[in-house]
Amino acid sequence: MVSKQECLYKKRVKLLHDWFFDYMKFFFVDFADAATVVGVFDDKPSLLDSIALKLDTAKKPVGNWRSLAAKLISAGQFKEFEAQLHFSENPTALLFQYLNKNEKFSQLTVGELKGHLKNMNRRDVLIVLDEVQGLYLKY
Repeated sequence: MVSKQECLYKKRVKLLHDWFFDYMKFFFVDFADAATVVGVFDDKPSLLDSIALKLDTAKKPVGNWRSLAAKLISAGQFKEFEAQLHFSENPTALLFQYLNKNEKFSQLTVGELKGHLKNMNRRDVLIVLDEVQGLYLKY
């Protein structure tokens, strides 16, 4: 039979465990989400390829690269961007290159990008971002 002291010990260990992981999740998510998208893509070029593969091939009602562009740039900018596509096989990569040239969007953070992807219900892309950052959070 389990003693009262053992039960209290197990509860304390569980509370400490839960507190530690909540603290680590808070710290690392905030730190990782504050990084700029440009910086992350420079450090991990394969990440852009992975995201582009998912967003370039997505069909409606799932959000694709067009849905993301509509959240990030104006209709006029979108027309300008589309004119540069020339039937590219990778419009997502070109979108991020286009955004990088704009001072306002070159400071887009991973957290802001994740917010847009959440609104688009793109959990698959969020998972890719988190796996690369070493995080495995549920959305």
